[in-house]
Amino acid sequence: MKDNPVNIKNSQTFCAAPWVNLTVSIGGNMSPCCEISGEFGNTKHQPIKDLWNGGLFLKLREAFISGNKPKACWKCYEVDACGGKSMRQQYNEKFNNHIELISPLKHTAPLPISLDIRFSNICNFSCRMCWHGSSSHWYQDAKALRLTNSKTALIKSFSTKDNGVKEISALLPGVKYLYWAGGEPLITREHYAILEDLIAKHSTDIYLKYNTNFSKLTYDHGDIFKLWEQFKNIELVISIDGIKDRGELIRHGFSWDIFLSNLKLIKQKCPHIKIKFGITVSVFNVFVLDELHQNLLDLEVCHEDDFEIHCLQEPNFYRVNILPKKLKEEVTVKLKDYINTLKDSPGRNHASVVSQLGHVIVFLKAKGDFGARYRFSYLTLKLDARRNQNTSAVCPELKSFIYGAFKLNLILNIIYFWAKKFKSRMISFSYALKKKGGD
Repeated sequence: MKDNPVNIKNSQTFCAAPWVNLTVSIGGNMSPCCEISGEFGNTKHQPIKDLWNGGLFLKLREAFISGNKPKACWKCYEVDACGGKSMRQQYNEKFNNHIELISPLKHTAPLPISLDIRFSNICNFSCRMCWHGSSSHWYQDAKALRLTNSKTALIKSFSTKDNGVKEISALLPGVKYLYWAGGEPLITREHYAILEDLIAKHSTDIYLKYNTNFSKLTYDHGDIFKLWEQFKNIELVISIDGIKDRGELIRHGFSWDIFLSNLKLIKQKCPHIKIKFGITVSVFNVFVLDELHQNLLDLEVCHEDDFEIHCLQEPNFYRVNILPKKLKEEVTVKLKDYINTLKDSPGRNHASVVSQLGHVIVFLKAKGDFGARYRFSYLTLKLDARRNQNTSAVCPELKSFIYGAFKLNLILNIIYFWAKKFKSRMISFSYALKKKGGD
C-alpha cells in the first residue's frame, strides 16, 4: 500500500473493520465488529454518525495504524495463533481494495460500507452456548439460574423501532454489505422494514448475508421469499451444530424435520441464494464433527467447502479445550482420520474444511480452564432438569466427564470447608494459648 503504513494482506496485527464496518450489538452498543470486547458508545445515547468518528473508534484506528494488538481484539488473535481464519483476516481479505482507496489511512473514516445491525435479542431458540443477552427465548431459564441480562425477555438496541430503522436507513445509500444476525433476524420486524426500504430505493444490488437458525420463513409480513427474490446477492449461513437429537439438544427449539423441509423450500423458491452451514464447535459436538459434516454434504444443497466451522470461545465452560486429556486425544485421532478421508476424496475439493478442522485440533490442544469444568457440569445438569433433556444420553461420550467434574468439585468443596474450619480452630487455639501465656 503506497501511502499507508501497513501491508494489510500480510499484517499480523492490522484490521480493516474500524474503517469499513459498523456493528450495533443487542442493547445498542456500537463497535467495529461483533467479536471485539468493550463498549464504544450506545445508540440510545448518541447518533450513530457521531459515534462512528468518536474517541474510542479513533483510538482503535490509531492502535492498528501503529501496528499494535488491542487487548479488546483478543478473540481474533487467539484464532490467528491457532492457525484459524479470524474475523480480522476476513475483514482484511474482503475489504482490502476499499482500504487501498483510503490513502493515507486516517483516524477518521468515511461512513461505513458494511453494516451488522442487531435490533434486538428476539429469538425462538435457546441454544446451550447462548444466553439471555442474545436470545429472548433464554429469559425463563436465565431467571431460574439467576443469569438474566435485563428485567424483560426482549432487549432492544434502539429507543424505538422507528428511530432504529430511521438511523440505519440514513446510512444505506453508501452501504454495500449488510449482515443480519441476532437474536434471529428472520423474526425481527425491523429487518423486514429495512429490506422493504432497500426495495423502494431500488438498492437491491446490496450484498445480504445472514446468520440464521432457519426455522421461520414466514412472519408478520408474510413470505420472506417474495422479498428475497428481488435481491441479486444473498448468502445464508445456516446455524446447525448437530443432526436430530443432538442438534435439538444443543440448539433448543431446533427441529431436524423442519430444517430439512425449509431447505427443500428455499431451493425451490430462491435457487439463486447461496447456502452455507455454520457450525459452532463446542464440547457438545466436537466428537461428531465428521458425522455432522458428512450428513450435511449428503443433502447436496451446497458446495463441499461451503462450511464455516469455528471454535466456541465464550462462554469458556463450553470450549473444547476444557475436556480432559484422554477425551482430547480420542477426538484428535478421530478428526485426523476424517481429515485424511477428505483429502483422499476423488473429484472434490475439501481444502477449506480440512484447514478449519486442523484449526479445531490446535484449539483442542490448548490448555483449558480447569475451573470451567465444574461450571460446564453444573449448568448442563441444571438445564437438563429444566428442559427435560438428558445430555449424557444424547452425548454419551460426555457422561463420565459431566458427573466426574461434578463429583470432583463436590470433593474439593468438602476439603475446602474442613480446611477452612480447621484453620479457624487453629487460630482460636493459638489465640487461647497466647492469652493463657499472657495471664
